Amino acid sequence: MKKIVVLDAGHGLPDLGAIGYLIEYEWTLKIVREVVNRLPDEIKVVLTRIGRRALHKVKTNDLNTRCAISNNANADLFVSIHLNAGDGTGYETLVYSPNEKGNAVHSEIAKTLGKYGVKDRGIKIRTDLAILKDTKATALLLECLFLDSEEDVKKLQNSAFFSDFCQAIVIGISKALGVTVKTTVGEGNRETPSRIHKKAVEWARMNSIFDGSDPAEPITRQQVLQMIYNDNKRKGTL
Repeated sequence: MKKIVVLDAGHGLPDLGAIGYLIEYEWTLKIVREVVNRLPDEIKVVLTRIGRRALHKVKTNDLNTRCAISNNANADLFVSIHLNAGDGTGYETLVYSPNEKGNAVHSEIAKTLGKYGVKDRGIKIRTDLAILKDTKATALLLECLFLDSEEDVKKLQNSAFFSDFCQAIVIGISKALGVTVKTTVGEGNRETPSRIHKKAVEWARMNSIFDGSDPAEPITRQQVLQMIYNDNKRKGTL
């Protein structure tokens, strides 16, 4: 049976999260999307927020919904992605209580980020956070650098750093769940749709909107128009 991880992109409109040189809710989703596409198939991934908006406009209800998604999925691990602010720098992991899964994820991330000179702020106990205390699964909140630190933001915006950071999260989660994962990532197979877009690509192919070739390649305006034409032809609206 596959292990189950819930990936939670923190915040979401109208809740922007922390604001600095970047905006938190945008980057939490960016990190989650990268991580989900890299996790091995042996791990079942459940997502909370998949778009720009939060799960509920009321903060308490939003947090309760995120916890319920994890609990209903009988998750083995819940990982909430956040970014920090407050005139600091570095990475830290928040947990409700000390646990081996948290240690595995944190140590892998800290090891990778240490190569870039990122400060390891350690694992911190937080018993006041709903996202940690109301989930049945082991829950981790990853504070992925500081948005108001120019030094941290420059690192996040560096493609090599961002790739290594996300891969460290993938390896940490995989180790925590006892699943083997490749330790390096290439450019990927551009002929195969990413994990998060696979169903949409298959639907478009089955409905003759798109032939399914090279789904990861850039698209031209004439190709967009052709797909719109194909869809309207399928619907009989031409």
